[in-house]
Amino acid sequence: MQWDMEELRQRVKNEIQAGVTKANVSEEKDVLQQELDAKKKELEELLNRHQELEVKSKADVKLIVREVKSLRSSRAEVKQQLSQSLFICGRAQDLLKQERQSNEQARTSWRELLHKCKILHDQLKECKVQHLAQGVDSSGSTTGRITRLDKDTLHTQSIVEELRTMLADILVDNGMLRKQVNSIIHYALEMNKTIKKYDSESPSNVVTD
Repeated sequence: MQWDMEELRQRVKNEIQAGVTKANVSEEKDVLQQELDAKKKELEELLNRHQELEVKSKADVKLIVREVKSLRSSRAEVKQQLSQSLFICGRAQDLLKQERQSNEQARTSWRELLHKCKILHDQLKECKVQHLAQGVDSSGSTTGRITRLDKDTLHTQSIVEELRTMLADILVDNGMLRKQVNSIIHYALEMNKTIKKYDSESPSNVVTD
């Protein structure tokens, strides 16, 4: 009888211990399950965040690609404008060189012509003095010669005035041409700066679709 009681007590004790162990295991399992759920939720949030970043990254890449294409197109247009400007600038410089050569030749011709006019004018003055000193007997012929000399003098003065007018016109035209050439050169330099700016701002390694 006593042995049966002892066996029963031991059995109850074992069952109690087993229940406590089971309760501890269940509690630990619940804790682990909560941690697992938390990690799962965190993983889902990270996955959603990754997907959002991936979508945003693709959109950014497409935007960059469009900007690169636009920059390349603008760069091509700017290069074409620069090429045209450089051609015009070179042509203007050639014209300016030709104009300078023509002006130099014209100045040389004017100097020669003015020198001849001065000689002619001096000769006319000498002729006037000589003819006036011949006396009354040759007054008729002298008067005719003086009249011709006066006409020649007026003609010479007319030539000089015409040369002065031509010189003034050429100087004005030369100044205007110089301003145009300077403007074209300035425009070409600005276009060159714009090209360099596009080159420095354009991304170097972008995969286009």
